[in-house]
Amino acid sequence: MLQDGETFRTGMRTIPGVNNFEWEVICNTSLQTRVSRKGYKDIVGIEIVNKDETDIGKFTFSVFMDKLPIPVIKRCNYQTQYSGNDPEFYFYHDDIFNHCESDDFVIIATVNYKLPSFCKLTSGDGDDVIQLFPIDLVKASDDDVSDLEIVVGDRKLKAHKGFLSMISPVFNAMFTHTTKEAQTGVVTIKDFDHATVKAAIDLLYGQPFEPQSIQDVIGILRFAEKYIIKGATDRLETWLIDHLTVDDFGAVIKHAWDHNSDKLKNICGQFYYDNLEFTLSPGFRQLDAGIAKELADYAANQATGDVDQLHVD
Repeated sequence: MLQDGETFRTGMRTIPGVNNFEWEVICNTSLQTRVSRKGYKDIVGIEIVNKDETDIGKFTFSVFMDKLPIPVIKRCNYQTQYSGNDPEFYFYHDDIFNHCESDDFVIIATVNYKLPSFCKLTSGDGDDVIQLFPIDLVKASDDDVSDLEIVVGDRKLKAHKGFLSMISPVFNAMFTHTTKEAQTGVVTIKDFDHATVKAAIDLLYGQPFEPQSIQDVIGILRFAEKYIIKGATDRLETWLIDHLTVDDFGAVIKHAWDHNSDKLKNICGQFYYDNLEFTLSPGFRQLDAGIAKELADYAANQATGDVDQLHVD
């Protein structure tokens, strides 16, 4: 049984069908994280590490106690300015006490893991298998089989109705009903500029995207939200959270409230409480009074310690 103050390690494990990759989960019960400007809370931290200390890909944890879920929190980059030792995933000691009536309990952690790109997949008998990516097939094709033109201003982009229909219910409805777009194979977009639409389409097809500013990401996120491309929306919101700074905070707040994203609103509340200097910035003064008040309410709900509530006049 794992006692308070102890660390549990699973030991290095392999993944069936994957060559030269070993991983380990570490659970530490005696950690703290900063949850406000003056307050800390006891946490149980969970980390997953790779033997060779190379990229370990993407993963999530879900924790259940007595069949009830415990909220698992993912550390944001801004938290490291207070504690560089925070685990990437953690849950609060208080949540354990709220879920069990005795000192004996069992925690089951499920890891959903996406392999990093450097891993080589193998079949069960050890022979290498072949894996292809759609973007590579499109690039290597000698024939232009695109059946869709996306018109933005006086410029055009080529795409495929079938592919966009698979990832977007909006495009799917557009192309599977008697619409002008379905009949002509032409979609005209007037509410985004060409650079944003091109970057969005390239990203959806698997092209690497290197943002030059946070506004670049917000533009593509708006595109993904309009066409309900959930996979892209989730990934882009996570990028914004991981790259949040005081200088860009105003733009992220505006997007969170314009698009009613609870995920971003909660992160904005946490970030605001830990970065009150934002109140003195031009970005804060440009906020709608209602948004500023609601942002303060989110911050107050996140706060602990000797700060009970935060008010903005």
